[in-house]
Amino acid sequence: MVSGKIVKQQYNRSVMEEFVLPVLINGKERNFNARLLLLGYIYKIEVDVEDTKLHFERDDGGEWRALLTEEDLSKNINVNKETVQAIVQCIEEITK
Repeated sequence: MVSGKIVKQQYNRSVMEEFVLPVLINGKERNFNARLLLLGYIYKIEVDVEDTKLHFERDDGGEWRALLTEEDLSKNINVNKETVQAIVQCIEEITK
């Protein structure tokens, strides 16, 4: 289940690994550039969606949620909800 809200987030990034995330959206595979960010004992996954950096992390309930940086939030970025949900499904598969 995907949280319906996007929360602003600001932190220092420590890039651990870059990779391509293949995501199936409406029957078509799209490849997104992604990075694994190691932040102390936790990790986040940064995904570049149409020049917007979405950060995915687990919430307190263990579900994945999408976060925007304060910079992107101030630009009134409108990210397609289906795209976010498809990325979350892919992340859930690779992190099982």
